[in-house]
Amino acid sequence: MKRKWIIWTSVCVITVLVLCFFPLFRVKSLSEKQKQEQAAAFNASELVESIWEAELQTAAQSAPDITAFLKEFADDAEAAIVKYGNLVGVSSKYHFLFALNGEVQSIEGNTLVIESMDWGATSIAIQNGPVFGNAVRDGCKLFDVAAFTDTRKFNDVSAELNLRVEQEVLPSLFEQVEQGSKISSVGCFTLNAKRPTVERIKWIPVQFEVQ
Repeated sequence: MKRKWIIWTSVCVITVLVLCFFPLFRVKSLSEKQKQEQAAAFNASELVESIWEAELQTAAQSAPDITAFLKEFADDAEAAIVKYGNLVGVSSKYHFLFALNGEVQSIEGNTLVIESMDWGATSIAIQNGPVFGNAVRDGCKLFDVAAFTDTRKFNDVSAELNLRVEQEVLPSLFEQVEQGSKISSVGCFTLNAKRPTVERIKWIPVQFEVQ
């Protein structure tokens, strides 16, 4: 009898231990469920599609001319960067959205160079190829990192914006321009506040017109 009692006690103890480590079901908090639903519903491509022809174009229409920035940069680089740039997170990189009017001075391979008498020694280079970084996402100031449940989604938006420029904007631009073309563009670029230089700005166009 005593042996039988010991066996049943052992079985009960083992069963309890198994259920503690391997429960038959798991209770999820409401916040965790909401996060999973948001993750399943989030689509960076659809988000970019929804803002490309509306909010982004509105931002482009109000973009300041880069000439004013360059003049202020020559007087006080730090002040000009803080005034016009957008800083996201803990970083020394500022992102900008500007408009420009200039002339294509050269096209060498996949790079075209734009200059203007109003820019002094500054030239602007546009490369036809892969777009990297967060200049478009953060330069246009349309996305707040706090609105995203995690940074991966925030970075996905940047990747989709870059892809849109790669696939739609750049090929069309390079098909239309030639040396001597007059060009108007709204675009983005990034400057490192620790080592700011505007001798040659790497421009990522989101809008352009070739005359």
